[in-house]
Amino acid sequence: MVGSLLMLAALISYGLSAGTFDLNKIQPSSNTWIFLGFAVAFAIKAPLFPLHGWLPDAYRKAPPEVAAVLSGVVSKTAVYGFLRIVIAKFPEPVHDFRVPILVLATIGLLYGSLLAFRAPDVRGVIAYSSLAQMGLITLGLFAANDLGFDGAILQSVNHGLVSAALFLLAAMVERRTSTGDFDRLGGMARGRPLLATMLIAGGVLTLAVPFSTNFAGEFLVLAGVFQQGWAYGALGALAMVLAAMYALRLISAVLHREPGSAVSDAALDLRPAELGIVVPLVGCLIALSFWPAAISGHAFGGNGKATAALTAPAPYPSSLPMNCVFKKTSYGTTGQCQQVFPARKAASK
Repeated sequence: MVGSLLMLAALISYGLSAGTFDLNKIQPSSNTWIFLGFAVAFAIKAPLFPLHGWLPDAYRKAPPEVAAVLSGVVSKTAVYGFLRIVIAKFPEPVHDFRVPILVLATIGLLYGSLLAFRAPDVRGVIAYSSLAQMGLITLGLFAANDLGFDGAILQSVNHGLVSAALFLLAAMVERRTSTGDFDRLGGMARGRPLLATMLIAGGVLTLAVPFSTNFAGEFLVLAGVFQQGWAYGALGALAMVLAAMYALRLISAVLHREPGSAVSDAALDLRPAELGIVVPLVGCLIALSFWPAAISGHAFGGNGKATAALTAPAPYPSSLPMNCVFKKTSYGTTGQCQQVFPARKAASK
C-alpha cells in the first residue's frame, strides 16, 4: 500500500510538472524528490533491501499459487518500472544515486542469500532467494550498460519461471506432508521419481550451473556491474556460491536423508495435472539454456541498443522552441529544454 501511494504521488507530480501523462511524450526530469518517490515505490514492490519487511510473511502465509504470482510476476513490474521510468526518465538523479543503489542491491543480494541458507522451511528458502535475485537484477539495471541491461532482463525472466516452479513444487510437497519445515521432511525421493526430477531440475537451475540460462543471466549482470567497480562483481560471484549452498540444502532436506515424521509412505508421486503445470515452466528454462539470446538479444532490439534505447531523450513537442541544454554523462548524451525545466534557465544565468 505504501509503495503504491508513493508511486501515485510521484506519478501525479511528474505528470503535472511536465504537462502530460503520456509516457512516450513526457520529458526527462532532474527532480530528485519525484525520482525518489518512484525509486522507493519500485524498491518496495520488488522488494529490495531494506524495504523487504513484507516479504517473509507474504510468501509464507499466502497460498502457494499466490506466492508464485507475487514472486514470478508482480515483482517484475518493479523491474519494468525501474527500466521504463526511473532510468529512462531520470538520468541525472540515477547518476547521482547510482552508488548508494548498487551498494544496497549488493547488500540485499548477500543478505538474502544468507537468510535463504538459514531458512528452516521450503518457502523461506524460495522467498529469501527471491530477495537475493532481485538484488542481483538491480545490480544489472543500475550498471547502466548493455551487458547489465540485457542480463537483468534475462535474469528477470529466469527468476520468474524458476520461482513460480519452486513455489508450486513447495505446494505439492506441503499437500503430501502438511508441512514445509525441513526438520519434518526428508526422503521424499524414494518412490517419487517425478517429484524428485522436477525439484532437482528447479534447484539445479537456481544454483546457476554452467550452460544454464540462469548462469547466462548472472554472468551478463556480473560482467556489466564489474565495469562500475570490481567489488560489485566479486561480491556478486560470492553470492553465486551462496546460491549453490541454499539450493543444494533445499534439495537434500526434501528429497534425501531419512524420511521425516511428516513423510508417509502413502504419499503419492506427482499427478499428471501437477506435471502439466510444472513441466512447461521447467521446459521453458531448459529451452532458454540452449538459446538465452532469445531474451537477452531481443529485449532492446539487439546489437548493443539497450543503453541507447533507455537513455535517448524523448522528442520534444513541435510547439516548444528547441532551446535545449545537452550534457554528456556516463549514460550517453542527455538533453533538457529550458521551457520544461525552468531551473535550467535560472542556472544558466
